[in-house]
Amino acid sequence: MKTFRAGNLEVMREDLDYPDFPLKMDYDEVESLDLSEYPDGWRIPTYEEIRNLYKFANCAAYNRSEWNSQKWSIGGFGDDYYWAIDQNSDPSSFVLFDFLSGSKEPWGKGKLRLVKNIE
Repeated sequence: MKTFRAGNLEVMREDLDYPDFPLKMDYDEVESLDLSEYPDGWRIPTYEEIRNLYKFANCAAYNRSEWNSQKWSIGGFGDDYYWAIDQNSDPSSFVLFDFLSGSKEPWGKGKLRLVKNIE
């Protein structure tokens, strides 16, 4: 499995170890996802974590093609929506983060990138 480290997070880039890994899911699929099959603490990132990954990619680039290259290198992120946990809602729910504009979207289909905390 290829991963990328960003601060205290490890980001799953490619899912070679889990061939059935869902790439694009709607809200109900994300909500019912059983992450127990992914060992070692892999989880859905929080909204703040995915926003920080977006900022990291955005700050490292000076032009559009460099930005796209940087997004790809930090986790295979493209101009797409990615699922995150919105911890500011009560109870916590899922939200889509637009990796093109940096905005939060409440519905639709999105890709999933798992993360885990590292020491």
